[in-house]
Formats: sequence, structure tokens, C-alpha cells
Amino acid sequence: MGVKKRHKYYPKSFSGRVKNVINRADVILELVDARNVQGTRIKEVEDLVRRWNKDLIIVINKIDLANPDLTDLQSEGLKYCLISSKQRIGKKNLMRRLKELAKRKDKRLVVGVVGYPDVGKSSLINYLSGKKKTRVEFTPGSTKGEQYIRLSDRVMLIDTPGVYRRKENQKDLALKFAYSPDRLKDPVPIAIEIIERYLQDNDSSFLYYYGIVNTSQVMKEDAITIMEIIGKKRGLLMKGGEVNLTEVAKLIIRDYQRGNLPPITK
Repeated sequence: MGVKKRHKYYPKSFSGRVKNVINRADVILELVDARNVQGTRIKEVEDLVRRWNKDLIIVINKIDLANPDLTDLQSEGLKYCLISSKQRIGKKNLMRRLKELAKRKDKRLVVGVVGYPDVGKSSLINYLSGKKKTRVEFTPGSTKGEQYIRLSDRVMLIDTPGVYRRKENQKDLALKFAYSPDRLKDPVPIAIEIIERYLQDNDSSFLYYYGIVNTSQVMKEDAITIMEIIGKKRGLLMKGGEVNLTEVAKLIIRDYQRGNLPPITK
């Protein structure tokens, strides 16, 4: 007997699954985070969309958390929409664009949604559909497979699992809000980097979230000392009263990813 041929809609690899979505779609919505527009773009996906002559719209989500830097998108002449799924902002404009594309193509529009894990794809789809069609979790990478959602008679969405760029390490992904702190081998250096960015900006606003009011004094300390202060405030202690830096680091990364901390400006 010969080897059974793999059906084209059941690719061997995850990257193949993403390619299938792009292949089937008429337009791709690339969802990026307003706090880091350039860092959460996936250039490999954009290049493939161009090569296959598909329409691309960059959907900038979480504009309630930051004012996005649009300089590069505008200089490249890319189409984009501003969205806040949480605050329910931007749906009308995005749906108008999709309906215009469907009318221009004179067909039912198939729309692929791609982006990093936890950039907000499921929340966006729930917002656009007006109903809770897809499960939403806070853990990056919670969407397990492709899902199909009908928005109207002329617009159908395909959702995919999150996409990672090649050769990205855990630290890069965590700082792009795309890797759960519970999965990190060592979260402490990443939490240190987050704190050091606030220190470099001389921005003490993140300390208020942890109930620290003597900010001028604390801002003179190093990142580890600040983590210890936060750990004591939150009661993250080990036997003997020593601060559990690993748990403090996870807490800081989680708060940073969820938007509980103010956006870092640099």
C-alpha cells in the first residue's frame, strides 16, 4: 500500500496551519498590541500575505492601554484600524471596511485573524460578533485550533492559534505580552528588566499599583530591592520571612502583560 496523502487542509505543522488560513482568506487582520505596535507585528505573515496578493489590515488592539505609535505603519502605507475590545471602541470602522471589501469583491468575504498569543484575538472576535463565540483566557496561547465565526451573511472569520516569530526567546515573548510567566524557566531577569525600564524613564507610577507611596525613596533602589519591597507588600514570603523573588517576578510580569501597570514609554 502507498503512503496516505495528507489532505491539504490538515497540515503537518503549526506554521502550515497558519499558511492554510492565509491561503483560504480574502483579507488578513493582523492583530497587534497598542503598547508595542512594531514589536507585535509578524513580518513573516505580512510578507506571505503580500506574496499571495491578499488584503492586509493591521488591527491595533488595546488602545485603552496606550496611544499607539503609528509612524511606521503610515510610512509604509499600510491600512490599519484602532480597536479596544475591552472598551468596545472601533467595531463600526472595522466592520465598515470589511463590508466595503466584500462589496468590491462581490463575494462572501473570508477573513483570517492572526497575531501573537494573548494579543486579544478571541476578545476581538467576541466584540465583532456581538456574542461570546470564542473562549477567552488570560493565559497566552489558550486558543487550541482554528475556529470559524460568521459575522454576517457576507463576512466569515477564521481564528487561529497564536503565531510566534522564528528564533524568539522566552524573554522577548514575555515582554511582548505573548508568553505566560508561569511557563518561564526563570522569570526574575524579565521582571528586573521591566522595573529597570520604569527606572530609566524615572516613572514611579507603577509603584502605586502595589500600594507603595514613598516612591521618591524607593526609586533610588535597584530592581531587586524594589521586588523585595513589592513581595513584602503582597505577602509573597517563604518560610523564615524571606521574599519569594520567583513569585514576585511572576506577579510583576503578569500585571505588566494584563495592563495593570502603566505602559512603558521607551
